[in-house]
Amino acid sequence: MRTKEQSKIRSQSWEFGMSKISSWTLLVIVSLLLVVPANAQVVTSNLQGLVTDTSGAIVPGARVTAANVETGESRETTTNEEGLYRFNLLPRGPYEVRASKAGFAAATLKDLNLKVGGTLTANLVLRLAGQVETVSVISEASRVDLASSQIQEPVQQVQIATLPINDRNFQQLANLIPGVASAPSYDPTKRLYGGVVSGGATARSSGISVDGGNFNDNIVGGPVGLVPEDAIQEFQVITNQFSAEYGHSSGPFINVVTKSGTNQFHGTAFGLFRHKDLQARGFFEPAKPDFSRQQFGGSFGGPIIKDKTFGFFAIERNRQEKAQTVNTAGIFPQFEGSFPAPFRDLLMVSRFDHHFNRDHTFSFRATFQRNTSREGLRIDPNISVGGAPTDSAFQVATNENISWQGMHTWVVSPTTVNQFTLHFNRFINELNPTSFG
Repeated sequence: MRTKEQSKIRSQSWEFGMSKISSWTLLVIVSLLLVVPANAQVVTSNLQGLVTDTSGAIVPGARVTAANVETGESRETTTNEEGLYRFNLLPRGPYEVRASKAGFAAATLKDLNLKVGGTLTANLVLRLAGQVETVSVISEASRVDLASSQIQEPVQQVQIATLPINDRNFQQLANLIPGVASAPSYDPTKRLYGGVVSGGATARSSGISVDGGNFNDNIVGGPVGLVPEDAIQEFQVITNQFSAEYGHSSGPFINVVTKSGTNQFHGTAFGLFRHKDLQARGFFEPAKPDFSRQQFGGSFGGPIIKDKTFGFFAIERNRQEKAQTVNTAGIFPQFEGSFPAPFRDLLMVSRFDHHFNRDHTFSFRATFQRNTSREGLRIDPNISVGGAPTDSAFQVATNENISWQGMHTWVVSPTTVNQFTLHFNRFINELNPTSFG
């Protein structure tokens, strides 16, 4: 007689991170005083450029303002003695940039789209005052990242929202990137998780972050969980020549940014349904097994206080009925048949963003995932003792992942920005046999 066996894995971690763009003095001070690891991934963007007059001469001391069109958040700086300006750690999204100086008419660049992890170059030209009051130009920014040699490519919101995905796993959109492909699930206890591969590396070798926080399975590698498709603003896949902040993996790195509320209320609702009548019969299946899948959910976000406080929430449910077939080609007919392997999954994401003032902003993001599945074992433990293989060749796998993250951004000065991140992640993987005997 065999007794009940249970396998349970708990993984819990705290992570602190700081991203710093500052003078050498501040860098030395922080290096000496900081007692936590600098481990955060970049989920923001940078904006830089040159301000000149109509003759091509540089314009030092010009005031430059970058404003997020969706949230109203803005930053200011001035051009240096070489006419250059730069904004670091800007939240990704659509921006307008305005430059002004006494004696010149103000110039504005519109429709600038800052992508996660990228640096956009946008140059402005100022005309003499009196010739024209304001000059507005639709984006003439460089579409090539001139500030980094990192090999990367983003998947943007329009692609996520409009391209069909069979099981709504956003990682399948990595197929749009040259040299990158999505991979099937490699962990039999985590169904439909999948992964991303490139350069000959396996999905276990990939790394993933969500809003800059670690989202890796520290035991088997790859993602520790998933995020609802409707909660993803965009994501970036880095395949080579990684910057120092992208550690913990030898394969590709996936950088995910979740949606936030804006000054406009916005929401989505979806339903995805599949049935066995649209399935093909497998080679080893004498008859088409039962199959049905219902995925449904939605999202909602908007302003709590206009230009100041924003909220967002998304939910996704997956109910799948599937059968696994045992076919011994007639050698053991008493063990043949189709056996139920149901799958249930719940995904939720909530996010809160608040702008205290132009210099201080705070965001909090929480994700939750819980799923259960009945899986066939690769090795039947009862065969060695003469038991019926099909009766105990299954296990019930339960996975639960909870992730919390808070981020504070402080614009210390026009040339100094500090970003502090606190991240907590808990993952539980529990396996139970379906029978004992």
